[in-house]
Amino acid sequence: MNARRNRANKNNRKLAAALTFFIVLVLVSVLGIKLYMDRLLNTDTFYEGITIDGLSMDGLTKESAEKSLRKLNQPRLDKLDIELKYESNTWTFGHEDIQAYIDIAEKVDEAYSVAREGTFLDRFLAVQKLKRQGRTFNTELTYNVDRLKEKIEEIASAINSDPVDATLKFNPDDKIMFNISPEKYGLFLDVDTVIDQIREILNSGTVARPLVLSPVKLPPGVLARDFEGKLEKITSFSTDLSKSSEDRTKNVVTAALAFNGLVVSPGQTISFNETTGKRTADKGYGYAPMIQNKRFVNVLGGGVSQTSTTLYNTVIRAGLDVVERTRHSIPSSYIDMGLDTTVNLPPPEPVIDLKFRNNRESPIYIRAYYADKRVYFEVYGEPLPDGQRYEFHSEVYETVPAPSPDIIKDYEGKYVEYEGEEYVHTASRNGYKVRVYRQTFQKDKLIKEELFDTHYYRPVKGKTYIGIKKLEDTSL
Repeated sequence: MNARRNRANKNNRKLAAALTFFIVLVLVSVLGIKLYMDRLLNTDTFYEGITIDGLSMDGLTKESAEKSLRKLNQPRLDKLDIELKYESNTWTFGHEDIQAYIDIAEKVDEAYSVAREGTFLDRFLAVQKLKRQGRTFNTELTYNVDRLKEKIEEIASAINSDPVDATLKFNPDDKIMFNISPEKYGLFLDVDTVIDQIREILNSGTVARPLVLSPVKLPPGVLARDFEGKLEKITSFSTDLSKSSEDRTKNVVTAALAFNGLVVSPGQTISFNETTGKRTADKGYGYAPMIQNKRFVNVLGGGVSQTSTTLYNTVIRAGLDVVERTRHSIPSSYIDMGLDTTVNLPPPEPVIDLKFRNNRESPIYIRAYYADKRVYFEVYGEPLPDGQRYEFHSEVYETVPAPSPDIIKDYEGKYVEYEGEEYVHTASRNGYKVRVYRQTFQKDKLIKEELFDTHYYRPVKGKTYIGIKKLEDTSL
């Protein structure tokens, strides 16, 4: 009985020892596992299986991971360096200028946080899953090309230029009367277009070095070739001054020279009186005969109607529009009847003007000069079509006899005193009815003749003053 009890006690001790060993073994295993898991999970390095931008993070701390990734991604930033070129000028911009940024720190934080939240077991299982399947992260590159706008605007300011029209200088007294300065094209660099080009290149990932800037050419409004064929002599006309006094000649020439070098734009109307201004002594005008009230009287600036007549005959031969003109009251000796004009500025007579308009689509140029006792006008510009030219001639189709003059007794002795004396104040003159014809020649062939104008120089009834005092007989 005791022997049986002893065996039972012995077996119980063995069982207790085995159980104790098992419990100790379990506790040691659990402690080992815990230590392993704790060591595995509570590390300052990345868990196994994580890659960022293709670079394994195994064994890397956050700091070392950032350093490695910055080195890895530096070429991505370097590819963003931009070089702009125009002619011999170069402008370079780095990735800093466009605020290029790779979110390395953010991606490192995100990747590092994997399996670092939740229960101990959840984290352990997540780490194991990382080992089996891995986890990939990619950084994102961002930039702001619009940051370059201000600098591109500065470049555009250096490149841009306004177009310059070709210009013409008319120097009628020089051997070469027309000097043309060539046009210059302007340049315009569209800043928004350049920004879009840079953005497109950066987005494609292939930066061209350099990016050649191509500003748009701005055409000028007037080209040198626009003057071609528009500077020809259209016509020339002159009148004789050989029988004029020195003062009258000076008056005619002074008025003419006011037009020398005049450029008349398309559609522009020129006034004789506005161009010459008042005929005053300080401008060089002297006293010479002028028709007033159908008789000749000496006035300051007398004779300038010959200037207006010469100009008138020039512009009608150039085919320009005469918008205002007045004939003399009596025919002039220096021009055919029907082709004269008169001008006047007050006082005392009313304003009489000659006005003409450039009816062409291009400017005309006027030259005036005095040579060989003649006053000349020349018109330059685009020739008449088909080599045409105009000539004018007049026809007196009726002569009206001069009426007998009025005989006026000079009671005041203003002009004459004694019987038998007389003073012709105004001579009686014949009247004339005149037709003016315009002939159109093509080269030397007359191709057309048409009535251009008519005029009636009315007969002038003269005035003759006679004396009324009787002469005393002094023979005794």
